[in-house]
Amino acid sequence: RPTLLFLHGTASSIRGSFGALWEPEKVDLRKKLFEPYGTNVLALEHATLSTSPVQNAIDLLEALPADARLHLVSHSRGGLVGELLCRKMAAGAREPFTADELEAFSLLNPDGKRGDLAELNRLLKKKTFMVERFVRVACPAWGTTLASRRFDIYLSILFNLLSKIPFLSGVPGVNIVHDVFSELVMLVAKERTDPSVLPGIEAMIPGSPLVQLLNRPDCTVEGELRVIAGDMEGGTLLSALGTLATDPVFRKDNDLVVDTEAM
Repeated sequence: RPTLLFLHGTASSIRGSFGALWEPEKVDLRKKLFEPYGTNVLALEHATLSTSPVQNAIDLLEALPADARLHLVSHSRGGLVGELLCRKMAAGAREPFTADELEAFSLLNPDGKRGDLAELNRLLKKKTFMVERFVRVACPAWGTTLASRRFDIYLSILFNLLSKIPFLSGVPGVNIVHDVFSELVMLVAKERTDPSVLPGIEAMIPGSPLVQLLNRPDCTVEGELRVIAGDMEGGTLLSALGTLATDPVFRKDNDLVVDTEAM
């Protein structure tokens, strides 16, 4: 049987990204989905901010059963981990990562904080597995504007909007939570470009070494890929606030976190 593997998104978990599949009313859907796999249903719980996608992929490969026929389902940043696994299926006689790719990545990764690409390449060659299918949901495959320099603008707009909601200002403790949360997020915004602090976010910056590596036009991989991409629209008060906060940042279609075209 093939193996179904779930890869969750940024600052989330398997429960956070895919937990709705296990709700009681989804029992029929769940049975239909899992039937081809039997008990071969796996999930990777992984750090997404403090760890690079390269290291996530290494951890996964070290735990992966031999001779697995993988069907991947990823959400958001989990798709970057899936893309790295797919290099196992590089077309032609090329290795998962060529000597030129390894050297170029190494030059941009002198302290190794972006992950050990050479070790990942070794494991991809050593482990016996195939990626047959890949369903990639809302992946920042070209990076996301939210991780770029415009993130500060986004946070400024977001916090100003929150401060204008009348019913929040009268709730006990909300102001304290707001202040603590704002300090935390502003710190993340400040350190997001430093791979030694938050390599998981730095990897999603458009033009980052990982984004460049995964978008080389001279490498194609075998297997089936299905991409699910979305665009947020202001159909409710909450989504309207979301689009109001993010449109000045992205300046194009997005799902509040990732540019639609980057998916």
